[in-house]
Amino acid sequence: MEGGCAVCGQLTPISQLSKLLDMERDLDILTREDMGITHVELFSSRDPIQEMKGPILHNSCTKICRLCKENLV
Repeated sequence: MEGGCAVCGQLTPISQLSKLLDMERDLDILTREDMGITHVELFSSRDPIQEMKGPILHNSCTKICRLCKENLV
């Protein structure tokens, strides 16, 4: 079986995933405020562009893959 990584979104074998809540790493590195990288979804061409705040994580994923876990130092 596979599951998605909350950080990169890649499908990964369950055996290679860890619980995100069990991580003792700082997720602030995933915050990219005021860099113009992440935007709230637009529903109309008239919608203003708004930046997303906080770490950008996939909402329905609760696990993290080994590679992402290793790179979050």
